[in-house]
Amino acid sequence: MSVPEQSGFADSAIDWGRLRAGARTALIVQGVLSLIMGVVFLFLPFESVWVLAIFFGAWILVTGIFGVIGHFARDRELRSGWALVSAIASIIAGILVLVLPGVAAVAVVYVMAFWAIVLGLFTAIGSFRLRSLGAGAWWVGLIAGILAVVLGIMMLINTGAALLGIVWLIGIYAIIEGVSAIVLGVRLRRSAVA
Repeated sequence: MSVPEQSGFADSAIDWGRLRAGARTALIVQGVLSLIMGVVFLFLPFESVWVLAIFFGAWILVTGIFGVIGHFARDRELRSGWALVSAIASIIAGILVLVLPGVAAVAVVYVMAFWAIVLGLFTAIGSFRLRSLGAGAWWVGLIAGILAVVLGIMMLINTGAALLGIVWLIGIYAIIEGVSAIVLGVRLRRSAVA
């Protein structure tokens, strides 16, 4: 089967069977890796946080290093002082995360907790505006806002439990995503056979 002329690939044939085989293999491998990651996150949550923090620290450190290199590789008129400051801040943050991964993990919980509190307050306040406009379900926003504030406060009170909950949610998501990818990969195989 050849591709139509408009695509720019005239006279070239796509081997759909080979493409499908590669896709199903990739999906099954991705699914198995996601399942493994999910199980590890559920059964070794604190070790998983440490590993995530190390990978995150390495990522932002490398991003910062390449940002500095990119800054000086550009022509002078294209350089941005703010981009250089951002790159240097990434290097410093990356080093701090690599040296203190536990502190970095707790910091993420604090950011999420404060975000939940602020978001909850604005949602609750916004619900009263909806009420003044005559919206019938304004109370849904009020309840959601109050729950977000309570969640944020609970995260601040017990950061360890909050961190554990976040890791477990990631683990559960990884397992669901892994099963989905495996099922899709197997279904691709069955549709290729049929």
